[in-house]
Amino acid sequence: MSHVTSAGVPVTPAILPKRTVPRSPKMPTVHDIFDTTQWPETPSLRIAPAEQEGALATPLSDTIDSPTAKLPITRLYKYARQCNWEAVSCECKLYPRDAKCVEPSDGTTALHLAVMSRINPFLREGSLPDVEMAPLELIEQLVAACPEAAITRCSVKKYTPLIYACLVLGQDYDLHDGVAMVRSLLQHAPHSVYVFTDDGFSALDVHILSYSRFHRDKQDSQDDSTLVMRALLEERPDLAEARSYKNRVRGPLELLYRSNLEHFKDSSKVSDFSPLSASMDSPQEWWAWRWADVLLRQHNNSSEYKSLHAACGLTGCPLPILLIAAQSNPGQLKEPVNELGNLPLHQVCMWICDSEMIAGDPFVLRRKTAAIESLLQLYPEAARIKNNMGETPLQLAIESKTPFHGGLEALIRVFEDGLSIPRKLRAVDDENEQLLSVDVYDDNESVDSDWVDPVLAVEGMYPFMVAAVVSFIPLSKRRPSFFLNQTEAQHQADLEKRELENLRTIYGLLRARPSVFKQYKPVYRKKKSNQMEEPELSEYTEIVEDDSDYTEVTCDD
Repeated sequence: MSHVTSAGVPVTPAILPKRTVPRSPKMPTVHDIFDTTQWPETPSLRIAPAEQEGALATPLSDTIDSPTAKLPITRLYKYARQCNWEAVSCECKLYPRDAKCVEPSDGTTALHLAVMSRINPFLREGSLPDVEMAPLELIEQLVAACPEAAITRCSVKKYTPLIYACLVLGQDYDLHDGVAMVRSLLQHAPHSVYVFTDDGFSALDVHILSYSRFHRDKQDSQDDSTLVMRALLEERPDLAEARSYKNRVRGPLELLYRSNLEHFKDSSKVSDFSPLSASMDSPQEWWAWRWADVLLRQHNNSSEYKSLHAACGLTGCPLPILLIAAQSNPGQLKEPVNELGNLPLHQVCMWICDSEMIAGDPFVLRRKTAAIESLLQLYPEAARIKNNMGETPLQLAIESKTPFHGGLEALIRVFEDGLSIPRKLRAVDDENEQLLSVDVYDDNESVDSDWVDPVLAVEGMYPFMVAAVVSFIPLSKRRPSFFLNQTEAQHQADLEKRELENLRTIYGLLRARPSVFKQYKPVYRKKKSNQMEEPELSEYTEIVEDDSDYTEVTCDD
């Protein structure tokens, strides 16, 4: 069945209408990105009644060829616009490279149209009995014939076929269909997973945002809603990693959290935290937490998965997700995360913002402050426990450049005696190992191996002294203003802001325990060297050259 407009271009409900989506200055929500209100209810909404009867009698060659096309439209693409999938399959067998044809007006290929027919809610509901969905075998046939079509973005939303396969346009979205399409596309075009939209969203991001729109306040009506997500992560686990795009955080876990803010209530107080409705007995009954649990598994660094340990190891993890994991598994608060013996509180204290951001990342700092306070309420004894390196959470927080009012004050309030514990370096004898929990002055070692590492002087220092040492920004880690998309005035303002915050931290630590200033005794450790030291010559020693040290060179040589 064919529907043709007055311009002579056939239209099928599987093709989204061309429209411009306004961009929001804030983090895009599902309403900003996916607006299906413009999706046509029936073909008659887009085709005048007088044109519908004459459309079927119009010759195929006169209705589809576009005068603006740079390349001729193939018959394979023409049949795909008509949803004549049997004819598409025959053409693909005879002329497989015809699947590469791109329609110039909307940038779609036959593979786009086939995938879009599978997710079209009107075709799934049977509203159009004369139009059928493309068989799954045909989708695999098209992508196998022309893998380039899988990395082609249409001009309407800049979506690839893989992104359309993950797009949820209704509650009747078939997850098994989505898994089959995802696996077929990634089998023949594995690099299509790295083709993002103009807004920086991957296929996994689009799947999370669109699914959240239709299941925001509902439990799962399907057996396992994580099928498509797990299929993507099995092929490309790095899709779960967060990334920065236009100074905004882009990551599946972050998008899942922001798309379900009404349940993920960001609160710093554990007593006021109630992310789940009263009708739910456990977090496992909520689909969004099961999705978050799948994403956290990708960030697990140990052989045994523990949700709280994975959340604490993820810098800037949303607080409600961390608290759900802590409340669901309270025993993990007392268990070491890794071979260093770090508890979850140690891991959170090591959160550090991007070193290239001079003024610090307020996004990470705010969450770090709330996470430290929440974990202290759940298990305050963790502030007194040292890891296998003899490091307390307070020492790790200082070395990660945590502001005094950004978590240090809360740690001191629980364990004030931590201010009297001097710093012990990790490995002094091995120059290839880190001396502190972070790299400081590492540029010196790259200049001359004979130089003495200034971090060796940190041995025996108290917290306020260590804060003064790590507050300095080495020249090798500084970036010019144009690298940070800042003016010179903004860059200098950030530097002054950072210096002022460092002074507040140093003074706050010293004021909390001023007696350590008198207790400090410098402990200097000199690096061991395997090389033989040359004997020192006296200032007045004369060096006499002996003739026997030289050999005469003759012509015979």
